[in-house]
Amino acid sequence: MERRYKKELASTLYVVLLLALIPRVTVTIEIFLFLLSFFIFRYLLEERVYSQIFAIMAIFSLLTLFGLPEYLILLSLIIFLIIHWIRGVMEKSSISADMAAISLSILISVPFIGLYGLQRMEFVFLLSVIGTIVGILFSTLSPPKDYGWTIPTTSCFAMWLFHSFGESSYFSPLPEYVLFVLVLMMLIGYLSNKAKGLMDITGVHSSILIGLLVMIFSGWKWFLVLLSFFILGGLFTRYKYDYKASLGIAEKRGGARDYSNTFGNGLSSTVCAIGYGICNNPIFLIAFLGCVATAAGDTMASEIGETYKGRNVLITNFKRVPPGTNGGITILGELSALLGVFIIYLTGFSLNLPVREFSVLFGVILGGFIGVNFDSLLGATLEGKYLNNSLVNLLSTSFGGLISVLLYFHLP
Repeated sequence: MERRYKKELASTLYVVLLLALIPRVTVTIEIFLFLLSFFIFRYLLEERVYSQIFAIMAIFSLLTLFGLPEYLILLSLIIFLIIHWIRGVMEKSSISADMAAISLSILISVPFIGLYGLQRMEFVFLLSVIGTIVGILFSTLSPPKDYGWTIPTTSCFAMWLFHSFGESSYFSPLPEYVLFVLVLMMLIGYLSNKAKGLMDITGVHSSILIGLLVMIFSGWKWFLVLLSFFILGGLFTRYKYDYKASLGIAEKRGGARDYSNTFGNGLSSTVCAIGYGICNNPIFLIAFLGCVATAAGDTMASEIGETYKGRNVLITNFKRVPPGTNGGITILGELSALLGVFIIYLTGFSLNLPVREFSVLFGVILGGFIGVNFDSLLGATLEGKYLNNSLVNLLSTSFGGLISVLLYFHLP
């Protein structure tokens, strides 16, 4: 074990040396150094993880010719080192360990990058936070032997994506606000994981990312709307859980949500929130509410409708089917869907968001309800054959948001 730590420490120091050297050499020399390091670690030292990282860095260096900022390469390297040490070397795989990795990465990376005289340090800070959370999330989804390519690749491309937003009219908030939001999201995620296992570790990290992006780009009111859906989902997943379990239709893992649930239900609304932050167009608010309303309505329709002891029918032909069948609907489920959609609209209304026009009320409620039934239609036709449940949720929430906007525009 001691020998292993010494090898890891020597490899880390080598990477740190390259970190200090990269900004002072040309792209050609940079690529040569990374390729040389790849061959040394791959064939001489037989260190798989580090050979992966150097191969990826060589590719990133080539991408600088196509607009990839060099400092993002350095950030992704620092993120990799910290996550790899905590999760891979020290084998600490827990919420607390991951929170420590996020904190350490931000604490080290921003001052390090600041040494190179970058402007807009508040923007670099935001990118560092986003890249670290994405890297942590994907490290939970891959084995440690693949950390060399999963962590730097996902973190770097996530930061590059948001770097492109920074070149538009979007202005990043102060680091103090970003830090406050990050701490708040980590606290909510931690409590969700501990509170009867509402989320597993991947669900925590994906919800931290989604919550952070919504708060940063659109504000706390939008986040509370989204949070109301996750609270509804957690509560009604537990509704008559033992009865649903006896029928074999209850959510697995005691109802704990993972990354696929989180992204399936929250990705489209997050995109709308980011779009609003960049373009400041109120249409994104209507789409956002339609997406969240669809997710809430679908969750309530499923979790409550499955307990209905009356007639369950398939949405495509209205023939009777067992409870829990994909595409099955009930009267109770449809009423529950309407209630869930209305709760989301009412949450936005009570937060004094600009949704008081009848056209917004009509668009969001009807659009969300149509989105819920579109989910059932996909469930009856494509789910299990071509799509899984998470993709069905993603498509239906996106459809609900789109229909909400179309209905809004077509009302006088």
